[in-house]
Amino acid sequence: MSRNEDKELCFKLAGALILSRKYRSKGAPLSKVKEIFRKFGMDPDIGLNELKKRFESIGLKLVVISEKKEKEFQRVFAVIDPMLNLEEAKPYSRDVLTVLAFIYNLEEDGRVSILKLTDALKGVLKEEKFIKDILTKAISRLKHDNIIKVEKGVIILTPIGKAMKPPPDVLDKILIETLVKGAKK
Repeated sequence: MSRNEDKELCFKLAGALILSRKYRSKGAPLSKVKEIFRKFGMDPDIGLNELKKRFESIGLKLVVISEKKEKEFQRVFAVIDPMLNLEEAKPYSRDVLTVLAFIYNLEEDGRVSILKLTDALKGVLKEEKFIKDILTKAISRLKHDNIIKVEKGVIILTPIGKAMKPPPDVLDKILIETLVKGAKK
């Protein structure tokens, strides 16, 4: 195999690891991704930057999230580029996206109380029963997809939930759309 073919195989293996069923929702360990680059004699940081460019060229973003357990642990996620305005690429309905945008806007250290979220939604959506229905449906869906978990009335973003957080300008756009259009009834 030529050097160029080795390089391409290296990127294919690293990309496949990140997108594999095993790591898609919990993130591939950064150490395993870097190990692939090292195995092919490539500087891991240069390899990761090149892989990021390749993913961006097809509408995906690579995001590295750090977690503190006994020691710091980093995971790599591939998420759809939030800057793309493609309706079919959006993972959720407008209602669920609205709730998720509010979670991102209100969260501190990846946490927000359900009460605080409910109060924020009341300020925008007005109709209390409607808010409860939207919130129940959104929390259920986001928990099912491992974007959040809920403990004692507090919503906690999971690593994939943190990785999906869009840049502030995209988040603002979602929140403004909600204010202008309201949630879908």
